[in-house]
Amino acid sequence: MVNGMSSKMNVGKNRKLSEDKDRHLQKRVSELQTQVQRLERKISLLNNENESIKKRQDEKKPLEEKIKTLKKRNAELAAIARRLEEKAKHLQQENIKKVKEDGHGHPETDHLKKMFARQRAKDLSEHAKAMLAKDREIEELRKKCQELADQLSNAEFLGPENVQMYEEKEELISIIKQAAKERLTMEKQIAKIKPNVQADTKRLKELESVNEALQNEVVKLSKAKEETERLEIEFTQKKIECERLNKEIERERGRSRHLVSDHHFVVLRC
Repeated sequence: MVNGMSSKMNVGKNRKLSEDKDRHLQKRVSELQTQVQRLERKISLLNNENESIKKRQDEKKPLEEKIKTLKKRNAELAAIARRLEEKAKHLQQENIKKVKEDGHGHPETDHLKKMFARQRAKDLSEHAKAMLAKDREIEELRKKCQELADQLSNAEFLGPENVQMYEEKEELISIIKQAAKERLTMEKQIAKIKPNVQADTKRLKELESVNEALQNEVVKLSKAKEETERLEIEFTQKKIECERLNKEIERERGRSRHLVSDHHFVVLRC
């Protein structure tokens, strides 16, 4: 009888233990199922995000092509800039050589422009002053010559003083001729100076145009370079973000597989 009661107690105890174990396993299975569902939702979200990133990457392909095009254009512009710089240097060297041959050499365009302007203005001013002085001198000599001629025409006879007046008249005529000759020489010099001034001005304008074109090309190159660098940085950031998300997805998938394996193991034990 005692054995029977002991046997019944053991059976009851074993049943209770079995029920407790079943409840614990069911609770554990429920927890694992909840974790699996949560991970599946997270994986689904990550997959959606990954698909979105892939879609954006596909949309960025034209951007990559644009970057390649910009790089190519940047290289072309750099080559053009080098050619323009070489051309500008060549023109500047020619201009410096020409200016040095004229006796007014200086490598800076602005200084050359001011120097030429001052020198030409000074030359023209000096020639103009000299011509005015010669004109006044010629006019005075002509007046004096006319006075002598009037005196000679009004004289009643030729005396020693009249001979002196004739000699003075001849001398005045010679001086007038010489002054007129000098004035003509000055006019020829001014005529030679003017084309040189025009040529120098034209040359300076050409150099200014070349310099302005070079500055515009440099500005365009700088903008293209900045745009290329910005796009490269943006592309690199997107690529890093995509790689990070892919690694996170792989980790979550590994955890999910591990939990599913635990779930199967628990189910088999039940």
